Amino acid sequence: MPGHDALKGLTSEQTGVELDGKFLLIKDGEPTDGTSGDLGYAKGALAINLSGSNAVNRAFVNVGTPVTPEWKFLQAGS
Repeated sequence: MPGHDALKGLTSEQTGVELDGKFLLIKDGEPTDGTSGDLGYAKGALAINLSGSNAVNRAFVNVGTPVTPEWKFLQAGS
């Protein structure tokens, strides 16, 4: 993505790439749903959970909206 500063650019509001919000959430713990959850992330945004000792429930995708996120975990092969 030209003009972006790697991770900083991905975690900022995106323009001109057909996303309505931020693209990447990296945090300790699973992302949270609903109007009091992890807000501002576009539909299709990715979240990475850094906590835990194994790779279970580490990657998620927002199937909701930026104001009402619904994070679904990605299973291998799906």
